[in-house]
Amino acid sequence: MRIAIAYPTTIQLIEKMASLYDDISVIVLDGYSTLEGVQWAVPRRLRPLGLESHVEILSEHDERAREYDVLLDSLETRHYLPRWWEDCEAWHGPRIVKILWKRPYKPELTPARMEVLKRSVLSTENDSNRKMWEEATGLDVYEARYYPGDWWFDTEWVGDREELVFVLTHAKSREKNDANSKDGLHDFWEVRRLCPGYHWDGDAEGHPSSNNMATQLARFRCYTNLDRPVSSRPLCLVFTEMLALGMPTIVRNYPKHDYVHYIDGNGFVCESNQEVADAASRLIADRGLAEACSVRSKEIARRHFSREVILGQWDVLLEKAIQCQG
Repeated sequence: MRIAIAYPTTIQLIEKMASLYDDISVIVLDGYSTLEGVQWAVPRRLRPLGLESHVEILSEHDERAREYDVLLDSLETRHYLPRWWEDCEAWHGPRIVKILWKRPYKPELTPARMEVLKRSVLSTENDSNRKMWEEATGLDVYEARYYPGDWWFDTEWVGDREELVFVLTHAKSREKNDANSKDGLHDFWEVRRLCPGYHWDGDAEGHPSSNNMATQLARFRCYTNLDRPVSSRPLCLVFTEMLALGMPTIVRNYPKHDYVHYIDGNGFVCESNQEVADAASRLIADRGLAEACSVRSKEIARRHFSREVILGQWDVLLEKAIQCQG
């Protein structure tokens, strides 16, 4: 089955789909990026992972751009390139619309746009987001997560750096956010005053490939995600990747927080930043405890995010998309 992905979208969507399927078209739409730019950036991201041959990059004007079985695009595509709403009439055939991070905003859901969504299969990352979109649209919305990638599962946790790691890229643009912002940066600054901690920022680290990122992060003793939830907050990619890596994991216990459901013998759920620091200090001091948590994180990741599990979710979506056109 040939899957086409509309660009602009997130590079992670392309990477994760290429890790599941080996025949992907990336269709570059006019008005956001040049074809040459995408032909340079996407292979650069995929080459170190051995996925470059899985993806063909085409202009929307290329006749081959219409040779797909299912078109995958995201609401974020429409955020980056608003004209895509109006262009959808020109793109026939089965379609999956992936909701990555946008929440429903009813004034945007005009009758014409609702017709586009009705002809599509809608998919999101988590149950709370699914319910929000179902209530806003009256349509069925299906869950299908990302596969972290073989390289995250194949990399072994080392834990020789006796520090708690917090992962957030583009931190410079977030430093002015107030202490209640959802990205957790200010919380981590507080935690870092209480225990050894390191902020891993892709910008500062030179944007390594995903497999090199796994190797670098595997050295830290433990990991924390300090996202403050919003009603539609999905599991972030790095959280599932860190579980696949076998990282001992610490999260805050916020209401409606998805992450707490994946802590079961592999780390700690904490009520405050002080508790996060105390948990990290325990893992740093007790290598045996950290090793046991690491084993358990891998087990949880394999149960929920293995290739077989995620491929099964996407196969269901693809079948539903084809049935919608039947």
